[in-house]
Amino acid sequence: MEIKFGHYKKGYFFTISTIILIIPLIYLVSFYSQFSQSPVDDTIARIRCDELHYLIEDLNRDMSRAVTIFGRRAAVYAIDYVVSNGTPLADYEFTCTSLCPVDCNTFFFENNGSSAAIAELVLCGTLNGNPITYMQNHTLPRWIDMMINYSKSRNFIPDIDIYDVKVVPRDAWHFSIIIYLKIRIKDRYGLCSYAERIVSVMSNTSIIGLEDPLYALNTQGPIIKHIENCAFDIDKFVPFPREGEDGIGIGGGKVILYSDIGGNKNSLCNFCNTTSADELGEYILVMDTISAWGPGECKFDCGEALLESYFNASSPKHFGGVIEYDSGVNTMTANCDVTIPWVSGTGDLGLRNGYCVKIKNLNMSVGCEIHWVMNGTCSDTINTSCYSVSDVSRYNSKCPNNIQNGPSFFDRLDGNLNLSEKYVEHATQYFNEEDIGIESFVNPFKLEYYAQYYNITLYPDATWVDYLYWQNVSGCDVYGVCEVDNISFSLTCQHSYKYGLDSECAEMLKCPNCPKYVSLTNCKFNCGFALCDVKFDLTIRNTTGDFMNLSSTPRLTIQRIVFGVTIENTVNMTRIGAGRYEYNLSNVLKSRHIRGNTTVIEDGCPIIENSTTYVRVWNLSSCP
Repeated sequence: MEIKFGHYKKGYFFTISTIILIIPLIYLVSFYSQFSQSPVDDTIARIRCDELHYLIEDLNRDMSRAVTIFGRRAAVYAIDYVVSNGTPLADYEFTCTSLCPVDCNTFFFENNGSSAAIAELVLCGTLNGNPITYMQNHTLPRWIDMMINYSKSRNFIPDIDIYDVKVVPRDAWHFSIIIYLKIRIKDRYGLCSYAERIVSVMSNTSIIGLEDPLYALNTQGPIIKHIENCAFDIDKFVPFPREGEDGIGIGGGKVILYSDIGGNKNSLCNFCNTTSADELGEYILVMDTISAWGPGECKFDCGEALLESYFNASSPKHFGGVIEYDSGVNTMTANCDVTIPWVSGTGDLGLRNGYCVKIKNLNMSVGCEIHWVMNGTCSDTINTSCYSVSDVSRYNSKCPNNIQNGPSFFDRLDGNLNLSEKYVEHATQYFNEEDIGIESFVNPFKLEYYAQYYNITLYPDATWVDYLYWQNVSGCDVYGVCEVDNISFSLTCQHSYKYGLDSECAEMLKCPNCPKYVSLTNCKFNCGFALCDVKFDLTIRNTTGDFMNLSSTPRLTIQRIVFGVTIENTVNMTRIGAGRYEYNLSNVLKSRHIRGNTTVIEDGCPIIENSTTYVRVWNLSSCP
């Protein structure tokens, strides 16, 4: 049989050719398959790294919020511990136990005192090494466990260790817990990781609303006072509407009317003779009747002393001040040698017996001159609930004796009555803040009440500022605050300057920026056959004689007589320059009687009225 190979050779050739063509195709498919897999892997890795980044941001934010809450709870418990036990935390040392998430052989909290107690409560949930139920589920270990579980639920494996803890004042109203953490996190699939590094997390915990432990420590516990950051608002010493014409000195007290004493020299002598020196010094005699006084009346013999001596500041027995409604050569203040504070020429102020008033005179070389009678207030109305930043050491240069700033919140937990240098150093180091002390006023009326039932030491001559009161630092009576039940409002020289209150220690000689000289004029312009326009011009100068703008637009009342009836309307004036206001009234009959009246009102200043006289428009001067 004959076999033919030609046909098979052709098939073999085509097979080899096909294989040769397929091999590059296989390589090409394999290459593209590998190439496309690499971008997919890169995309997944980037997504996981982004998720890790956001996880770390979440941990930081949540940690800051958590530590703020933990710090507040720790502060509450620390206060309760101090109040309940009557034991301050000045010597407290951090107690490291197995409940603390640190190596007690290497961990060291550098400070003693209340900051150490708060650190232990937050870090370990213990105080003196004993577990505190109030801190359960509000400690760092609990938070770390929650964050680890949360991270694992997102397929990350975290490793979180506490490296260090700081507890420092942030400012007068806040403190910070600064946590330093060693954090290592990796993706479960090995796609992304966060290398070990130390991360700091900072809280901002407020003390506002917390109880002040210093009061419990110094009153055996019955008086509870919470820290409130609000303005000390003594009732404003507002001047009466009319200013006096003359006077000297600054003082205050309760009104006694001359007419109610009897309105004559014999009755006045009898009143002075039968009133103790301390009580007489609390009275402001108001000469409310017009009677002629000459030099002879001042030398009137009251038996105990000459009448004039009761108006002499150097006498052992004298009034606290004098207000005289009248003025002129026949008044008592014009004829007697009055060296106690006085104001004359006020007009009838409508004062009544028992009113609390303040007298303030300034006669300064710069041209400032005021003679005011002002509303006073009583010592039992002083707001003692507010706290303020204690920064009075800045006023030491104005006063004969230096005093320190008040204690910070941590100092109060420690039982300190002054600001500690260590807390100032910490606040300065971390937050560049020095004014971290706080202060408030004690309420002597409440202290006196509770002293009947508790062993509370009273300091009747001390200033009302709390940390100085407990040190029995004496103060001076504030003018214009009248004593109640023999309790007067007392401040140190520095605090008089801080609050701007005149006292026996310090007088505020700064000239107030009040309207002093007010002039209202009018003139005519743009006149026709029967009508003219009328311009009212108001000029205001302050106590130093400088032009002064008012804080609100002055009002002008225009009065016109129409057929025997007075028609009036009130309008706002327009400021046209420093201390100058005007109003233009159009188309007024030349024969019309017209005048203007304005009342200048500025907060904390006497009310000043000024007006023009009735005149027919045609008789007005022409405007320049």
